[in-house]
Amino acid sequence: MGFPAKDAELKPVGSNFSTTLAADPTVYQQTAAVATAVAAAVGSYVDALDALTEARANGVRSEQMTATKNQARDEMLNLLRPIYSFVQDSTTISDTAKIALG
Repeated sequence: MGFPAKDAELKPVGSNFSTTLAADPTVYQQTAAVATAVAAAVGSYVDALDALTEARANGVRSEQMTATKNQARDEMLNLLRPIYSFVQDSTTISDTAKIALG
């Protein structure tokens, strides 16, 4: 499994990943600094997605807002994917913890 391609599905997955990691990064053999960076990246993506969604609901089509959302999404995924792979490959992280992370 990986991360969903659709923004509507990726937003809750990213938010859960961030919240779960921030609750106790040591469970996932990560540092507080990594959890903070993940929270910032996810927050930027969610904010950009929410702004774009609101603009579209108001009839505004903005290539700049779409580009901002896409950039935030790429930055978030570039940060999450190596952590996800590390956790999935780890034999010391419990299955329960892996499931909680997503």
